[in-house]
Amino acid sequence: MAFVLSFLGHWSLNGVARRGVLLIFLMAGCALDEGLQFFLPLRAFNPVDFMVTCLGLILAAAPFVLMEWRLFFQTVSSSK
Repeated sequence: MAFVLSFLGHWSLNGVARRGVLLIFLMAGCALDEGLQFFLPLRAFNPVDFMVTCLGLILAAAPFVLMEWRLFFQTVSSSK
């Protein structure tokens, strides 16, 4: 689910800075969710679950960030 959330969020934005901020907010939200599971009696806290969630967020963001970097370096190299 984190992968889908991250993919849709990054797809709707443009610019590396905005995507970086989005990724930080998504990771903070997932950390908050995992932290709350520690205190809820019907849920189980698992740090591996948080790591997998962060991996999903990063994997979904990677193609968008790489595409932005590629466009940036093409612009810089064509202006020389």
